[in-house]
Amino acid sequence: MTTMCSCERQHDWRPGSKPRGRSTRSVLVAIGLLCVGCADKDVVAKVGSTRVRRSDVLEPAAPKGAAVDRRRLDEALPRYLLAEAARRSGTLKQEDVAARIRAAEREILAQVYLDQQLTAAADEVALRQLYEERRDSLKKKQVHVRHIVIHRADEGDQDSRIATQARINEIYAKVVGGESFEAVARERSEDPASGAKGGDLGTLFEGQVDSVFFSSVAALKRGEISKPFSTAFGHHVAQAVEDPQLVVPAFEEIRGRLAVEARQAAQAMLLERLRGEIDVRVYEKRLAAEQTQERP
Repeated sequence: MTTMCSCERQHDWRPGSKPRGRSTRSVLVAIGLLCVGCADKDVVAKVGSTRVRRSDVLEPAAPKGAAVDRRRLDEALPRYLLAEAARRSGTLKQEDVAARIRAAEREILAQVYLDQQLTAAADEVALRQLYEERRDSLKKKQVHVRHIVIHRADEGDQDSRIATQARINEIYAKVVGGESFEAVARERSEDPASGAKGGDLGTLFEGQVDSVFFSSVAALKRGEISKPFSTAFGHHVAQAVEDPQLVVPAFEEIRGRLAVEARQAAQAMLLERLRGEIDVRVYEKRLAAEQTQERP
């Protein structure tokens, strides 16, 4: 049942009316006590003894003091009713329930405190400073290559595997023999996307593509052609379009990675400091399973 708080009703105490006596004063005191919650503008509803505060039902990103969506409140009220009923039934006295509440409280407090403490560690200024400090260690190898690929045959079909290997060897012989790599790629490569561009894969960074492929092309000088090599994707022949280079990725490219590393380092330092400030005791003998006594 939804009721209107007594302080929201109009009470007509007319001037000149006769004093109501002790009983009237008692009623007024009772009304005053009932309306204590009404004085708190943050309380938007009351379910049993539970006061529902504005922040309880606002959207997480809503500004302080924003209007409460009545539909959102109505959707929440059934859960408040169930929670109130649980309190009245003594559910909070059950150890497993209390343990779950403590766990939820621990995780919320820990995460909020952690986020507050680590905000400065991963802000724009700190990350750009970290980027400058680590420029040399952030350098990555960059290559620009074109390739021709023949898809792998069924491992269980030996004849197909031999035929596939023969095809890539034939292609290799053509390109090292002087035929245009781009022309052969357009004609023979089984990668339609790069094949249409003469096998050009564009600029590739170390860690961006298959490690076997990258290591097979990373040392190629401009115009140099690799020997046939295999990856999980097929059999390849590659040619370097440019000499390999060592480059520092742009800040925007690795900002996310720097933020993760900065937070991890700051968290490790925070925990180390807290271990020195807060006493932690582990009662080893109490960790063993409790012995239950059997009835005779």
